[in-house]
Amino acid sequence: MPAMRPLPTHDAELGDILRSLSVADTQPGAIRRRRFLQGSLALGGAAALGPTLFADSAQALGADDRILVCIQMAGGNDGLNTIAPLDSGRYHDARRTLANDEATSHKIAPNRYLHPMLGGLAKRYRDGEVAIVEGVGFPDDDHSHFSSIKTWMSANRNHGPGSSGWLGRYMERAGLGDLGAVNIGDSGVPLLMVGQRSIATGLPSDGNLFGADVTDQWEHDLVNVFSKMSRADAGDSAMGTAWANQLGSAIGVAEKVNPIYADNQEERNLIRKLGLAANLINLDVGTRVIGTSFQTFDTHDDQAGDHAARLKEFDDAVTRFYTNLKPKFRNRVVLMTFSEFGRRVAANDSRGTDHGTAGPMIMIGPSVKAGFHGSAPSLNNLDDRGDLKHTVDFREVYATVLDQWLRADHAEVLAGSFSTLNLFAKPSDAPQAPVLPDTTTGGGDEELTRDGGAPTLRMPADVTKAAQSVRPRLASGF
Repeated sequence: MPAMRPLPTHDAELGDILRSLSVADTQPGAIRRRRFLQGSLALGGAAALGPTLFADSAQALGADDRILVCIQMAGGNDGLNTIAPLDSGRYHDARRTLANDEATSHKIAPNRYLHPMLGGLAKRYRDGEVAIVEGVGFPDDDHSHFSSIKTWMSANRNHGPGSSGWLGRYMERAGLGDLGAVNIGDSGVPLLMVGQRSIATGLPSDGNLFGADVTDQWEHDLVNVFSKMSRADAGDSAMGTAWANQLGSAIGVAEKVNPIYADNQEERNLIRKLGLAANLINLDVGTRVIGTSFQTFDTHDDQAGDHAARLKEFDDAVTRFYTNLKPKFRNRVVLMTFSEFGRRVAANDSRGTDHGTAGPMIMIGPSVKAGFHGSAPSLNNLDDRGDLKHTVDFREVYATVLDQWLRADHAEVLAGSFSTLNLFAKPSDAPQAPVLPDTTTGGGDEELTRDGGAPTLRMPADVTKAAQSVRPRLASGF
C-alpha cells in the first residue's frame, strides 16, 4: 500500500486535508517531470519508486467498455442552492439573503431550480442527459472535512491506516492497464484512486511529463539511458530489472499521453482538467476511470459570489469536456460529481453556510436515466443540528455505478451489499459484460539485505553519471 502524507491537524486548511489524503507525486504513479527525477535519482531509485509504478502496457478500449469521470466538489457543496426548492417558504426563511433569484434560476421540475450559473447543465437536463440523486449522505456524519472526505473516497465508515479507495479497488479487480485509471491534478493521486496494491496514474494539468519533451540535451541523454536500461536485463539484481522496466514504461506512457496537452489551454482549473480528460479519452489508450477535483466549496463567509463562481466553473468545464470529446465516445462516458457533505439549511451570520449533511450527486451523459432519483430531504423534518436527513446512502450510488455502468461486482469492491438505483438507460441490445484480462504477472521477490533491511540496488555507471548531471537541475527547479 503506497503511503499517504502525514495526517493534518484539526484546523488544517482544505488544501492540506486533500494533500494528506493523496499519495505524493514522488510516489508510484506520478510521471511529473521534476518529481519523477527526484524520485528516481535524487532519492535513491527503486526504493523511492516502489514496485508498482506501471503494470501493463496501455491498450485501446474494448468495443463495449464504458468510462466514468469522477469529479470531486471539495469543501462541501451547498446542494440546497445548487438545486433550490424556490417554491418553498421554509427555504426562503432559512436562507434569507442567500436564497437564489427565481427570475434568473433554471426551473427543471416542480420546485426544482438549478442555480443561475448552471445554464448549460439545465439545457443538458432538458435534453435528457442529466440524472440527479437527491439526499445523498451517510449516518453519523461528524461534519469534518477530513473524515467525511476519507469516508466518501474509501466507501468505508471504519477507515483506518492502510485504507484504499473504492475506485482504486475497482481498477485493480478490473485489471486495467497503465492508463486504465488516471487522476488529473497537481497534488498527487487521491485516496479515491489508491488500490490495495497499486495506485492510478497521476497526470499533471500542466503537461510537465518526464520523457515527453527532450529538447534539452541533459534530459535527452537521461531518457536515452533509461530507455536502454528498460530494454536490457539488469542481470545482477531482480529489483534493478524491475526498476528499469518501470522507468521505460513511464517514459512510454508520457509519450503516449503528451498529445492531450497539444491544444495549449491556458486555464489551470476544472475547465482545463475536464478538457484534458476528454482529450485523454479521445486518445483511446484504454482509459476507463478518470478522477479530478476542484475547490473550494467551503463557503462559511460571503457565499453568494464564491459559490456562483465555482458553479460557473463547473458548468463551463462540462461544456469544455463535451466540446473536446469525439462524438464516438459520447454514449460511453458518464460524469459523476460528489462532495463530502452539504451545507446547513439556515444561513449563518456571515452571509454563508456551515457544514451540513446530505446533498445531491449529479450524473451527466447521454446514457443516464434522466430526471430525479432518490428522495429530497424534508425541510420540515431536520435533525437536532438543523441539518437535512439523508435519504440515500452514498454507497448505494457507488453500487449502482459499479453494477450498472462499470459492470463490476459492487459487493466485492465495497465489501458489502447495498441497494441500487435505476440511474442508467437500458437499451434492449445492452452489451454483455466484457471478459476482464488476467492480472497475474508473476515475477521474482525483491532483493533484500542479509539483515532483512531495505532492498539493495547497484546503480549502473551510466545512470550514476546521468544522476550527477541532473541534480543541479533538480536544485534549481528547472
